[in-house]
Amino acid sequence: MRESILTICLATVWIGIVCAQSDSCAGRCGDPLNSAFNCQCNSACSRYGDCCPDFSVYCQEDNCQGRCGQSADFNRPCQCNPSCVTYGDCCSDYQVTCVNGGGGSTPGVSTLAAAIQDIWNSDTNRMNVGTDIVIDLNGNTKLFSYVNEAFFSRPTYQAFIALLDNYDRTIGRAESQSSAESTEINNFMNLLMSSEAMTIGMNFLISQGKATASSFRGLVSELWFNFYSRSSSSSILDSSGFEHAMVGELQGTSSVSGFHSWIQFYLPGESREPRLHLHGVSGRAECERGRVHLVRGPERQGLLLSGH
Repeated sequence: MRESILTICLATVWIGIVCAQSDSCAGRCGDPLNSAFNCQCNSACSRYGDCCPDFSVYCQEDNCQGRCGQSADFNRPCQCNPSCVTYGDCCSDYQVTCVNGGGGSTPGVSTLAAAIQDIWNSDTNRMNVGTDIVIDLNGNTKLFSYVNEAFFSRPTYQAFIALLDNYDRTIGRAESQSSAESTEINNFMNLLMSSEAMTIGMNFLISQGKATASSFRGLVSELWFNFYSRSSSSSILDSSGFEHAMVGELQGTSSVSGFHSWIQFYLPGESREPRLHLHGVSGRAECERGRVHLVRGPERQGLLLSGH
Protein backbone atom coordinates (compact mmCIF):
# COMPACT_ATOMS: atom_id res chain seq x y z
CA MET A 1 0.00 0.00 0.00
CA ARG A 2 2.81 2.36 0.88
CA GLU A 3 4.47 1.62 -2.45
CA SER A 4 1.24 2.38 -4.30
CA ILE A 5 0.80 5.66 -2.46
CA LEU A 6 4.45 6.56 -3.11
CA THR A 7 4.07 5.75 -6.81
CA ILE A 8 0.95 7.89 -7.06
CA CYS A 9 2.68 10.76 -5.26
CA LEU A 10 5.73 10.59 -7.49
CA ALA A 11 3.54 10.44 -10.59
CA THR A 12 1.61 13.45 -9.36
CA VAL A 13 4.82 15.37 -8.71
CA TRP A 14 6.20 14.39 -12.15
CA ILE A 15 2.99 15.48 -13.87
CA GLY A 16 3.10 18.74 -11.93
CA ILE A 17 6.68 19.35 -12.99
CA VAL A 18 5.88 18.65 -16.65
CA CYS A 19 2.84 20.89 -16.55
CA ALA A 20 4.82 23.63 -14.88
CA GLN A 21 7.62 23.30 -17.41
CA SER A 22 5.19 23.42 -20.31
CA ASP A 23 4.30 26.96 -19.27
CA SER A 24 7.88 28.12 -18.71
CA CYS A 25 10.82 29.10 -20.91
CA ALA A 26 13.40 27.85 -18.42
CA GLY A 27 15.95 25.95 -20.53
CA ARG A 28 13.86 26.31 -23.69
CA CYS A 29 14.97 29.65 -25.20
CA GLY A 30 15.34 29.40 -28.96
CA ASP A 31 13.83 25.92 -29.20
CA PRO A 32 11.81 25.28 -32.39
CA LEU A 33 8.03 25.08 -32.29
CA ASN A 34 6.91 22.18 -30.09
CA SER A 35 3.17 21.54 -29.96
CA ALA A 36 3.64 19.39 -26.85
CA PHE A 37 4.03 22.62 -24.87
CA ASN A 38 1.27 25.11 -24.15
CA CYS A 39 3.48 28.05 -25.10
CA GLN A 40 6.66 28.73 -27.04
CA CYS A 41 10.04 30.31 -26.32
CA ASN A 42 11.53 31.28 -29.70
CA SER A 43 11.78 34.53 -31.61
CA ALA A 44 8.64 33.76 -33.62
CA CYS A 45 6.36 33.53 -30.58
CA SER A 46 6.11 37.32 -30.38
CA ARG A 47 4.64 37.40 -33.88
CA TYR A 48 2.19 34.58 -33.21
CA GLY A 49 1.27 35.59 -29.66
CA ASP A 50 2.08 32.24 -28.06
CA CYS A 51 5.08 33.14 -25.87
CA CYS A 52 5.26 31.71 -22.35
CA PRO A 53 4.59 34.23 -19.56
CA ASP A 54 8.27 34.22 -18.52
CA PHE A 55 9.60 34.55 -22.10
CA SER A 56 10.90 38.07 -21.47
CA VAL A 57 12.60 36.98 -18.24
CA TYR A 58 14.48 34.00 -19.64
CA CYS A 59 14.82 34.74 -23.34
CA GLN A 60 14.85 38.48 -24.01
CA GLU A 61 17.80 39.50 -21.91
CA ASP A 62 19.98 39.66 -25.03
CA ASN A 63 21.32 42.58 -27.03
CA CYS A 64 23.33 43.51 -30.10
CA GLN A 65 26.56 44.49 -28.37
CA GLY A 66 29.35 42.96 -30.49
CA ARG A 67 26.83 41.14 -32.71
CA CYS A 68 25.90 43.72 -35.38
CA GLY A 69 25.83 42.14 -38.82
CA GLN A 70 26.38 38.57 -37.67
CA SER A 71 24.43 35.82 -39.41
CA ALA A 72 21.27 34.65 -37.67
CA ASP A 73 21.86 32.51 -34.58
CA PHE A 74 18.58 30.74 -33.81
CA ASN A 75 19.86 29.61 -30.43
CA ARG A 76 19.52 33.22 -29.33
CA PRO A 77 16.23 35.00 -28.71
CA CYS A 78 16.84 37.87 -31.10
CA GLN A 79 19.01 38.81 -34.06
CA CYS A 80 21.23 41.73 -35.05
CA ASN A 81 21.51 41.72 -38.85
CA PRO A 82 19.48 43.55 -41.52
CA SER A 83 17.27 40.51 -42.12
CA CYS A 84 15.85 40.78 -38.61
CA VAL A 85 13.83 43.77 -39.86
CA THR A 86 12.22 41.48 -42.43
CA TYR A 87 11.52 38.67 -39.98
CA GLY A 88 10.61 40.84 -37.00
CA ASP A 89 13.13 39.24 -34.63
CA CYS A 90 15.57 42.10 -33.99
CA CYS A 91 16.93 42.64 -30.50
CA SER A 92 15.40 45.65 -28.78
CA ASP A 93 18.63 47.65 -29.12
CA TYR A 94 19.22 46.81 -32.82
CA GLN A 95 18.25 50.27 -34.05
CA VAL A 96 20.35 52.08 -31.45
CA THR A 97 23.39 49.80 -31.50
CA CYS A 98 23.62 48.67 -35.13
CA VAL A 99 21.84 51.35 -37.14
CA ASN A 100 22.11 54.61 -35.23
CA GLY A 101 25.45 53.51 -33.84
CA GLY A 102 26.77 53.34 -37.39
CA GLY A 103 25.45 56.78 -38.15
CA GLY A 104 24.32 55.64 -41.59
CA SER A 105 27.94 55.50 -42.71
CA THR A 106 29.55 52.83 -44.86
CA PRO A 107 28.78 49.46 -43.25
CA GLY A 108 31.54 47.32 -41.87
CA VAL A 109 32.70 44.27 -43.77
CA SER A 110 30.94 41.84 -41.45
CA THR A 111 27.63 43.73 -41.74
CA LEU A 112 27.75 43.88 -45.54
CA ALA A 113 28.92 40.27 -45.81
CA ALA A 114 26.07 39.10 -43.57
CA ALA A 115 23.51 41.02 -45.63
CA ILE A 116 24.83 39.54 -48.88
CA GLN A 117 24.76 36.04 -47.40
CA ASP A 118 21.17 36.54 -46.23
CA ILE A 119 20.16 37.70 -49.71
CA TRP A 120 21.86 34.67 -51.27
CA ASN A 121 20.25 32.25 -48.80
CA SER A 122 16.79 33.70 -49.40
CA ASP A 123 16.92 33.22 -53.18
CA THR A 124 14.94 30.02 -53.73
CA ASN A 125 14.60 30.87 -57.43
CA ARG A 126 18.23 30.36 -58.43
CA MET A 127 19.70 27.41 -60.29
CA ASN A 128 22.39 25.42 -58.53
CA VAL A 129 25.58 24.34 -60.27
CA GLY A 130 25.91 20.57 -60.31
CA THR A 131 22.18 19.86 -60.22
CA ASP A 132 20.29 22.46 -62.28
CA ILE A 133 23.37 23.47 -64.29
CA VAL A 134 26.10 21.03 -65.31
CA ILE A 135 29.23 22.46 -66.96
CA ASP A 136 31.69 20.38 -69.00
CA LEU A 137 35.26 21.72 -68.81
CA ASN A 138 36.91 18.95 -70.82
CA GLY A 139 37.19 21.07 -73.97
CA ASN A 140 35.85 20.76 -77.54
CA THR A 141 32.38 20.22 -76.10
CA LYS A 142 29.30 22.22 -75.26
CA LEU A 143 30.10 24.23 -72.15
CA PHE A 144 26.63 23.59 -70.71
CA SER A 145 26.10 19.84 -70.81
CA TYR A 146 22.80 20.19 -68.93
CA VAL A 147 20.52 23.04 -67.90
CA ASN A 148 17.19 22.56 -66.16
CA GLU A 149 15.19 24.61 -68.66
CA ALA A 150 12.04 24.29 -66.56
CA PHE A 151 13.37 27.32 -64.68
CA PHE A 152 12.96 29.41 -67.83
CA SER A 153 9.18 29.02 -67.46
CA ARG A 154 9.23 30.77 -64.10
CA PRO A 155 7.91 34.36 -64.14
CA THR A 156 11.17 36.10 -63.20
CA TYR A 157 13.18 34.19 -65.82
CA GLN A 158 10.58 34.91 -68.50
CA ALA A 159 10.50 38.59 -67.59
CA PHE A 160 14.31 38.77 -67.62
CA ILE A 161 14.65 37.06 -71.01
CA ALA A 162 12.02 39.41 -72.49
CA LEU A 163 14.34 42.37 -71.78
CA LEU A 164 17.38 40.99 -73.61
CA ASP A 165 16.29 42.10 -77.11
CA ASN A 166 15.43 45.68 -76.10
CA TYR A 167 18.88 47.16 -76.71
CA ASP A 168 21.28 48.20 -79.48
CA ARG A 169 24.54 46.70 -78.25
CA THR A 170 26.77 48.94 -80.37
CA ILE A 171 28.43 51.62 -78.25
CA GLY A 172 27.82 55.06 -79.71
CA ARG A 173 24.30 54.40 -80.97
CA ALA A 174 21.56 56.13 -78.99
CA GLU A 175 19.14 53.91 -77.11
CA SER A 176 15.37 54.35 -77.17
CA GLN A 177 12.54 52.74 -75.26
CA SER A 178 9.10 51.89 -76.62
CA SER A 179 5.96 51.72 -74.51
CA ALA A 180 6.01 47.92 -74.85
CA GLU A 181 9.59 47.83 -73.55
CA SER A 182 8.64 50.09 -70.64
CA THR A 183 5.86 47.64 -69.79
CA GLU A 184 8.36 44.75 -69.84
CA ILE A 185 10.65 46.63 -67.46
CA ASN A 186 7.75 47.42 -65.12
CA ASN A 187 6.70 43.76 -65.10
CA PHE A 188 10.25 42.67 -64.29
CA MET A 189 10.52 45.22 -61.48
CA ASN A 190 7.17 44.15 -60.00
CA LEU A 191 8.38 40.56 -59.76
CA LEU A 192 11.71 41.55 -58.22
CA MET A 193 10.22 43.90 -55.66
CA SER A 194 7.92 41.14 -54.41
CA SER A 195 10.83 38.75 -53.77
CA GLU A 196 12.28 38.09 -50.34
CA ALA A 197 15.82 38.74 -51.62
CA MET A 198 14.99 42.30 -52.68
CA THR A 199 13.10 42.92 -49.44
CA ILE A 200 16.21 41.97 -47.47
CA GLY A 201 18.33 44.21 -49.69
CA MET A 202 15.92 47.10 -49.19
CA ASN A 203 15.88 46.69 -45.42
CA PHE A 204 19.67 46.63 -45.33
CA LEU A 205 19.91 49.91 -47.26
CA ILE A 206 17.24 51.44 -45.04
CA SER A 207 19.17 50.34 -41.94
CA GLN A 208 22.26 52.08 -43.32
CA GLY A 209 20.41 55.29 -44.16
CA LYS A 210 20.92 54.83 -47.91
CA ALA A 211 17.27 54.44 -48.96
CA THR A 212 13.70 54.58 -47.77
CA ALA A 213 10.86 52.15 -48.40
CA SER A 214 9.28 54.65 -50.79
CA SER A 215 12.48 55.43 -52.72
CA PHE A 216 14.00 51.95 -53.06
CA ARG A 217 12.22 50.84 -56.23
CA GLY A 218 13.02 54.10 -57.99
CA LEU A 219 16.66 53.79 -56.96
CA VAL A 220 16.97 50.27 -58.40
CA SER A 221 15.15 51.25 -61.59
CA GLU A 222 17.41 54.26 -62.09
CA LEU A 223 20.60 52.26 -61.55
CA TRP A 224 19.56 49.50 -63.94
CA PHE A 225 17.40 51.07 -66.63
CA ASN A 226 18.09 54.81 -66.98
CA PHE A 227 20.15 55.56 -70.08
CA TYR A 228 23.51 57.30 -69.84
CA SER A 229 26.54 57.87 -72.06
CA ARG A 230 29.17 55.13 -72.09
CA SER A 231 31.83 57.71 -73.00
CA SER A 232 32.56 60.76 -70.85
CA SER A 233 33.27 62.74 -74.02
CA SER A 234 29.91 61.97 -75.62
CA SER A 235 26.38 63.15 -74.97
CA ILE A 236 24.80 60.15 -76.70
CA LEU A 237 22.71 58.09 -74.28
CA ASP A 238 23.86 54.70 -75.53
CA SER A 239 24.04 52.55 -72.40
CA SER A 240 22.35 51.44 -69.18
CA GLY A 241 23.37 49.32 -66.23
CA PHE A 242 21.16 46.43 -67.33
CA GLU A 243 22.33 46.58 -70.94
CA HIS A 244 26.00 46.61 -69.96
CA ALA A 245 25.86 43.84 -67.35
CA MET A 246 23.25 41.50 -68.81
CA VAL A 247 23.18 42.11 -72.58
CA GLY A 248 26.74 43.23 -73.31
CA GLU A 249 27.99 46.05 -75.52
CA LEU A 250 30.07 45.93 -78.69
CA GLN A 251 33.18 48.10 -78.78
CA GLY A 252 33.84 48.42 -82.48
CA THR A 253 34.43 44.99 -84.03
CA SER A 254 37.05 43.66 -81.67
CA SER A 255 35.70 43.36 -78.15
CA VAL A 256 32.70 43.09 -75.88
CA SER A 257 32.13 45.13 -72.73
CA GLY A 258 30.03 43.79 -69.87
CA PHE A 259 28.02 40.70 -70.90
CA HIS A 260 28.07 39.01 -67.49
CA SER A 261 24.86 36.96 -67.78
CA TRP A 262 25.34 33.21 -68.22
CA ILE A 263 21.80 33.01 -69.60
CA GLN A 264 22.96 35.08 -72.57
CA PHE A 265 25.72 32.52 -73.10
CA TYR A 266 23.31 29.62 -72.94
CA LEU A 267 20.30 30.78 -74.94
CA PRO A 268 20.46 29.50 -78.55
CA GLY A 269 20.76 31.88 -81.48
CA GLU A 270 18.62 32.00 -84.60
CA SER A 271 20.06 28.64 -85.72
CA ARG A 272 18.78 27.11 -82.45
CA GLU A 273 22.32 25.93 -81.77
CA PRO A 274 23.97 26.84 -78.45
CA ARG A 275 25.96 30.06 -78.61
CA LEU A 276 28.98 28.78 -76.75
CA HIS A 277 31.27 25.79 -77.18
CA LEU A 278 34.30 25.29 -74.96
CA HIS A 279 37.62 24.72 -76.76
CA GLY A 280 39.78 24.41 -73.66
CA VAL A 281 40.55 25.57 -70.14
CA SER A 282 43.76 27.47 -69.46
CA GLY A 283 43.61 27.08 -65.68
CA ARG A 284 41.54 27.34 -62.54
CA ALA A 285 41.44 30.05 -59.90
CA GLU A 286 39.41 30.87 -56.80
CA CYS A 287 38.11 34.17 -58.09
CA GLU A 288 34.95 35.64 -59.52
CA ARG A 289 36.36 36.87 -62.81
CA GLY A 290 36.85 35.02 -66.03
CA ARG A 291 38.13 35.76 -69.49
CA VAL A 292 36.62 34.11 -72.54
CA HIS A 293 37.71 34.23 -76.18
CA LEU A 294 34.66 34.09 -78.42
CA VAL A 295 34.61 33.12 -82.08
CA ARG A 296 31.63 34.16 -84.17
CA GLY A 297 30.46 33.82 -87.76
CA PRO A 298 32.28 32.45 -90.79
CA GLU A 299 34.94 35.14 -90.53
CA ARG A 300 35.93 33.74 -87.08
CA GLN A 301 36.20 37.20 -85.65
CA GLY A 302 37.67 37.20 -82.15
CA LEU A 303 35.85 38.83 -79.28
CA LEU A 304 37.35 39.23 -75.83
CA LEU A 305 35.08 39.10 -72.81
CA SER A 306 36.04 39.99 -69.26
CA GLY A 307 33.34 39.47 -66.69
CA HIS A 308 32.11 37.95 -63.44
